[in-house]
Amino acid sequence: VGFSIFIICFIRISVSLKFIKNNYVNMQLDVNKRHAQSMAKLLENELNMGLSADTVRSRFQKTIEGTEYDKGFLCMFSTADASLACHPNKEMIGMIMPESFTFDLLAEKNVSVPNEITKGDAISGLFYQGELGTDIVHMEPIEGTPWLIAAHTNYELIREEFSLIKRNYIIGSAILGLILALAATVTSRRISRIYEDRIEKKNQLLAESYINLEKLNDDLINQKEEIESQNNLLVSQKDIILKQKEDILASIEYAKRIQDALLNAEKSLDKHLPNHFLIYKPKDIVSGDFYWSREKDGKIYVVVGDCTGHGVPGAFMSVLGITLLNEVIDSTECEKPQDILNELRTRLKKALFQDKWELENSDGIEMAILCYSPENKIVDIAASYHTVLYYSDNKLNEIKGDRCPIGICFGKEKDFNLHEVEITKPTTFYLYSDGYSDQMGSENNKKFYSRRLKELIASIGNKDLDEQKTILDTTIEKHKGNRPQTDDIILLGVRLS
Repeated sequence: VGFSIFIICFIRISVSLKFIKNNYVNMQLDVNKRHAQSMAKLLENELNMGLSADTVRSRFQKTIEGTEYDKGFLCMFSTADASLACHPNKEMIGMIMPESFTFDLLAEKNVSVPNEITKGDAISGLFYQGELGTDIVHMEPIEGTPWLIAAHTNYELIREEFSLIKRNYIIGSAILGLILALAATVTSRRISRIYEDRIEKKNQLLAESYINLEKLNDDLINQKEEIESQNNLLVSQKDIILKQKEDILASIEYAKRIQDALLNAEKSLDKHLPNHFLIYKPKDIVSGDFYWSREKDGKIYVVVGDCTGHGVPGAFMSVLGITLLNEVIDSTECEKPQDILNELRTRLKKALFQDKWELENSDGIEMAILCYSPENKIVDIAASYHTVLYYSDNKLNEIKGDRCPIGICFGKEKDFNLHEVEITKPTTFYLYSDGYSDQMGSENNKKFYSRRLKELIASIGNKDLDEQKTILDTTIEKHKGNRPQTDDIILLGVRLS
């Protein structure tokens, strides 16, 4: 009995896993295709915005450099000679694909990789890297450039995962077969003893025992059918849940593209305040934290905001905040940061219909805004529940914002205050949300805390901004360890002189 169950389970598991693996490979190929197409479109947008091809390639290389590439990664090929133009391992840049590298496409087998790359068309299939293994790969051309964006997934890891699943199913089937065999043995012995005793006592109980056995057999068959029915229901429900999850993730990914398009402050910062760094880590795919920058009438505005919530709700608030900021700057005479915050609060309350105190409608934005006049060497600052730090002359200074949100205020509403800093020496300003200081640590199960963040900035304030970014990024990742991210994280450093 146990051996028969084991054989049936083994055959069923093998066929099922093979079917699931093929579907998983096709699904992963489709994911890679969408990933490559999204990145190609993003780089095309950067080219359309006026960035040079070398700048776009350099920015893309900087983005992927140092990332893991043993499981899945993005890279860039040149269609001129089938060489690597960008790769997480910068030492591989310039490597030309040898003739021994081949594709298994949907309609063809053993297609030459270099020949296909030089055609400059989109490519999907299994990529045999000589003796290095097989990848699931899709390459997408970047319009107007001699490049292909390639998205890779390690096929060997997928096979190992399915092999592990298969092994666990086989072990489980063997254990189940053994348990049923032992149970059948014990049950049969007990029935045998009862049967012999009853024969000795009363022959007429034989018919009754036979009926009981038949009833037991019928019950077992009914239970088996019920279990199989429940199993089929669970499989069907699982498929529905997976499809719903896929649809939700696709929608959120599309929302991220919209939010990324609105978060186009890097171009303004690069142009007007090139000496800066940015640490931006959304908790989920989309973020409730945002940064914003504009130049108007010779003054440069920089904003860091933290909206109520995170994920999709926070992202909606961030889109609203960015939209209202653009309206205030473009359609009003507000120039001073405190006037901008006052006007922004009025418009946000109107947009959210916050005409009275309602706990269920208390959404808002905490924000710090910095206005720099290069001509006068003056920085004006106003903030709502945000602290702004600035490092000058080997000393860290602190500006505390007003304790009133951009939105409904549960108390007496008052105008925001203005803080002014004169730039006489090189000065670095730090604008950030509470996501960095509120991050829980994996070792001590405690927050990072704002006091520790200030001490860290004070100790590195005289260093180069790229080095500061590396230290701040490495420190928070080490503190977080294997714990999930607590909240959206944003930290912007700007050096003025």
